[in-house]
Amino acid sequence: MDPQPIAFTTSFTVEWGDCDPARIVFYPHYFYWFDTAFQHWLRCAGLSQASLTERYGVVGTPILEAHAKFLVASTDGDRLLAEARIEKFGPKRFRIDYKLMRGQQLLVEGWEVRAWVAKVGDRLRSLPIPAEFGAALANVSTDEVRPVRVGHDRPHW
Repeated sequence: MDPQPIAFTTSFTVEWGDCDPARIVFYPHYFYWFDTAFQHWLRCAGLSQASLTERYGVVGTPILEAHAKFLVASTDGDRLLAEARIEKFGPKRFRIDYKLMRGQQLLVEGWEVRAWVAKVGDRLRSLPIPAEFGAALANVSTDEVRPVRVGHDRPHW
């Protein structure tokens, strides 16, 4: 695999339902956004967890470890920029580092360790990561798809 780090950015809008009664994002949503950033990266690279199964016979890239450090709270209406970065690929695992920002302000940083896993017989096993997987991710760096905001031009009664 390429020894150069690769990165991808996408963005999210914090919605009312992402927050607790104090209007602060409920912390598990950050882990969801980490995963969503990675899934966007896959899709922009022409891949998905389903296509990995079809193309390589793996069950996907399950998370083996996850960590987050919460620095500043966010609330509904905030626009978050998510950066996912892979410094290097191991033979069977890779680590994705994440930063979630509001403008220039770092809100959350964290990481996941994922494995390249297939079903071998009746067991799940880590297998070597194909070089073309990292190359596909390296070919895209930004999610150009803008999220759709649904709004109403009249009040709800």
